[in-house]
Amino acid sequence: MISLSTVYNTYKYNSFAKCADEIIGLGFGSVELTLETPGAWLPEIKQYVNTNKIKVSGLHNICPAIEPLPKNETYYSAYLLTDSDTSTRKKSIALTKETITIAAELNAKYVVIHAGEIPAEINGRMVNSYAYKFGTKGMLFEKYRAECIKQRQQNSKPYINNLIKSLDEILPHAQKNNIMLGLENRFYYHEIPVVEDLHILFQKFNDAPVGYWHDAGHAEINTRLNFFKSPLDFLEPFKDKIIGFHLHDVVGIEDHFAPGMGEIDFKVFVPYIKPGTQLTIESHRKTSHSDLKKSLELIKKTFHV
Repeated sequence: MISLSTVYNTYKYNSFAKCADEIIGLGFGSVELTLETPGAWLPEIKQYVNTNKIKVSGLHNICPAIEPLPKNETYYSAYLLTDSDTSTRKKSIALTKETITIAAELNAKYVVIHAGEIPAEINGRMVNSYAYKFGTKGMLFEKYRAECIKQRQQNSKPYINNLIKSLDEILPHAQKNNIMLGLENRFYYHEIPVVEDLHILFQKFNDAPVGYWHDAGHAEINTRLNFFKSPLDFLEPFKDKIIGFHLHDVVGIEDHFAPGMGEIDFKVFVPYIKPGTQLTIESHRKTSHSDLKKSLELIKKTFHV
């Protein structure tokens, strides 16, 4: 199934009907609900699903959007499953369970999980910012990158343990509701998971309803920043755990272009696509209608779906 993430156009509208009608007009019959989806849209979303106007393939945790947001937080940083503050982490668990319940009510199959992050003085956001300004060549960038990796390794254990405790509480609810959780590789290196994290998590939760969600743009950029040798570093070890892909393109070290409008060769993903693997185009607002239509045809042709 090919879906379009509603991150593409949620910001433009005050109703799901307008959002969905634009997406249907682009040729999509299915959407993935972004974590910025307003809670007020839920009755309308259910109506569209129940009348078969559109399908919801999955939700992006936390969904609907967190309201109100804690001070100085965004939808992407609030209520992390790795948080060292127990009350904050418990709130994250409760909101994730709520997302799973809504996914089941919408006949969705999965929830994409931003698993959390590992605090460090030199983090991935800083390395990315340096690369945008000065590039990735030279000793200073390499020193910066190496320190980021070192600090992540030194600080990771308690946050991975917090995530494991959170998943211990969440996964029975996912199993009860027949929803798969997809642990998404993230944009910044200090975020969870990287390859080493996934080995730990899948060893712990081998038979649970949790798998790997591959974001093509994130993996490509982290490869270009020399954190990994290849995007296949993620795909090959976990090829039997892959439940879906976020497909978007990259120009330089900027992502979320429509597939086919950048520099990624999407054919490299073909061996990792199986019957039932979810394909979601996750293009941002900079994408035009014509680009999205071309992308949809490219994905259909490339993956024979």
